[in-house]
Amino acid sequence: MGYPIPEAGLDDRIGFTGTSGSGKTYAAGTAVEKLLTTGARVVIVDPLGAWWGLRLKADGKSKGFDLPIFGGEHGDLPLNEGAGKLIGETVAGMAESCIVDLSALPSKSAERRFMITFLESMYRKANGSPFHVVF
Repeated sequence: MGYPIPEAGLDDRIGFTGTSGSGKTYAAGTAVEKLLTTGARVVIVDPLGAWWGLRLKADGKSKGFDLPIFGGEHGDLPLNEGAGKLIGETVAGMAESCIVDLSALPSKSAERRFMITFLESMYRKANGSPFHVVF
């Protein structure tokens, strides 16, 4: 069975909805893998710390996608709630895809403070080249 979403559909707005455990992250992950394989730029905002697995192939051992990770247990750089503006500007100017892992922030309030400045600065500093944002 082929992937159920046509490739042209991946360049449009897509939402995955369902109850907890219904496969939303798996379905979105498969879509992101297809995008990354085509060279598309993807910015993943990860509140749970689950998306670092894109660095591995399905066998869990072999190297997968080479993605920088901001924050979280597997991050290349730590995050704090005051770094939203800097990370947003950085992400907007990058040519690479990346993961912004919020899982180590201490509270939902800290996540919101980070995201407000992150999204505003990413939007303001975007250089015009398209990229996908996954929440």
